[in-house]
Amino acid sequence: MGMNDEPGAERLTPWSDLDEARQTELLAAYQADLDALPPTCSLETKVERFARWLAGRGIGFSMDDVGRPGPGHGRSAR
Repeated sequence: MGMNDEPGAERLTPWSDLDEARQTELLAAYQADLDALPPTCSLETKVERFARWLAGRGIGFSMDDVGRPGPGHGRSAR
């Protein structure tokens, strides 16, 4: 059962459904909170922290979203 499927859980808007401008806005807003956290090299920890922060804003994010191009990036640069 996923984060959005749990009984009583609020439905989160998937990160991938946000347009590039909204994703950029959220990333910039997260930077201030990120600067207050202890540094980590762990990708899992970074994703967990960002996902928790986004969930507080009604946005769902998971490891599956890492490295996935956002809307408008359908073509690879190859």
